[in-house]
Amino acid sequence: NLFASNHPWVGHESIRPKSVAREMYEGYRSFGGYVREYGLQRSEGLLLRYLGQVHSTLAQSVPLRARTDEIHDLSSYFRAMVARVDSSLLREWESRRDPGRRPAVPEPAAEAQDRLLPEVFAAHVRAQLHALVRALSESDYEEATRWVRQAPDDPWSAERFKAALAPFHAEHERIVFEPRARQPRHTVLKRRSPRHYEVMQVLVDPADENLWCLEGEVVLEEERLPEGPMLRLRRIGT
Repeated sequence: NLFASNHPWVGHESIRPKSVAREMYEGYRSFGGYVREYGLQRSEGLLLRYLGQVHSTLAQSVPLRARTDEIHDLSSYFRAMVARVDSSLLREWESRRDPGRRPAVPEPAAEAQDRLLPEVFAAHVRAQLHALVRALSESDYEEATRWVRQAPDDPWSAERFKAALAPFHAEHERIVFEPRARQPRHTVLKRRSPRHYEVMQVLVDPADENLWCLEGEVVLEEERLPEGPMLRLRRIGT
């Protein structure tokens, strides 16, 4: 409307900006689920490219002083999604740093990518845990296996996830994956050493008893966000 006020020739057009990124984040959709819901199989590449641009814009354009926890969660959600579908696209965006072109904001976003800020790390862990909980809430155990760092001597298969959650489903109808289930208070990070964290993610149930949780650890090899899943899941239980 603001644009049309100064450009009257577009006033009669039906301009409808699409809120794809907002819709996906508010519903915490998975890439595959969103594609299936809207029949976008022939446009997957376009959608993925768009989501990569959304993440890149957040990472490169928002000044550090303006980055709230919600902004960190938003950026981490899209980063985890793009990396899950095509990590090469994420690497492409994160490597595009033209030294001859400086962003308008005084604090370049690249600075935040060069060091692992505590709030960035916490948001990224939450994004991956929420993606795992979403898969479990949908009983998509194959998808769940892709959100944990698999140990060769102790892997989490789809069958293992199903068996581990069988007692939960005997008590509760479903795992709740509504906005209240994604509140930061349901994710607990305890630092054991500079690169070793204990992780607990509460599984919210319809009765709001919330006695079940995922327990595991995150071990970083370097002070940067790694590619792929970070959680080494140990158990699911009370």
